[in-house]
Amino acid sequence: MRQSYTPIFKNILTSRIWALPDAHVRVWLWLQLQADPEGCVCADLAGVAVGARVSAQDARAALEVLAMADADATPEDPNEGRLIERVPGGWRVLGVEERRELAKSESQRARNRKYMARTRAKAANDTESPPASTVDSSKSKPKSKSLPSEGEISPLPPTGMYAAVHWAERGEEPPPAVTVVPPSVVYAIPATWQPSESLRADATMAGVSNFDERLASLRSGPIGGARGVFENAVDDYVRTFFGKWRTWAETDRAKAAVAVKPRGQSYRQPSLTIEPTSKHIAYAKKHGLPLDQLVKELHASGAIDDLGAKRALEMLGEKMGRMVREQCDRLIQQQASPGGEAA
Repeated sequence: MRQSYTPIFKNILTSRIWALPDAHVRVWLWLQLQADPEGCVCADLAGVAVGARVSAQDARAALEVLAMADADATPEDPNEGRLIERVPGGWRVLGVEERRELAKSESQRARNRKYMARTRAKAANDTESPPASTVDSSKSKPKSKSLPSEGEISPLPPTGMYAAVHWAERGEEPPPAVTVVPPSVVYAIPATWQPSESLRADATMAGVSNFDERLASLRSGPIGGARGVFENAVDDYVRTFFGKWRTWAETDRAKAAVAVKPRGQSYRQPSLTIEPTSKHIAYAKKHGLPLDQLVKELHASGAIDDLGAKRALEMLGEKMGRMVREQCDRLIQQQASPGGEAA
């Protein structure tokens, strides 16, 4: 179990703390041992008195003395000789973090001294080498390879200079040599290569519609870059182009649709249609709006397929409202002009 600690150094015996009354020293030691890593102690006056086992009067006097500045403090002391300070909910012991860091550095120095002592002792032992006469020269020579003894069984038949002896002792013919022929590398699709049915099926599943045209274009150029492609991996190389071919086909269709798109019409034929409601019809009749023309323009814009019929009807009502407001604005401007009629 890890125990919390507060480092207290030997020089405390020659400081002004040791010259204080016993009750003050007891309170100071209790605060030191009760402090958290930041030096804070959550306690009031009664708690300090009970914890330090002193009277309430002694505890109050001790806290006042410990919190007072020391006139003999060195200029380098940022706390001006104060040992504690009041904080919300309790007290904070000053200098705890500095003493912890000092204790860590002293502990590290002690570990360094032990490490250097072990290192020097090991180096001294390594320098003591045995006499030359005691060294066995036979151990320094590498052992020559030899055939396995009669009781030893090799997991694999020997090769090289021992192969003939091995098979002669067993009275058997050596197995035929196996020649591994690596696949050849091609830098263009061979003329004899034809796409398999599985490759065509994969192209269809990937969304490639003009597979033969794309394949013909691929045959006309090099493949695989400077390293080429193994002859038995041409199918896999062609499969890597399925995504590009599908994207290119979609781009071509989009460009063609833009080229033939009439002005004021959508890129595609609408699949949804709307019918104006009775409110639309009554509103258009009241204000003299061309309802049929507005519906046709809405169909041609493609907004019905993109937004849905409900939202398209809302857009139709909004457009009719804007047209009525524009009519009112024009009427107001005409009436406000010098040649206009008064309302």
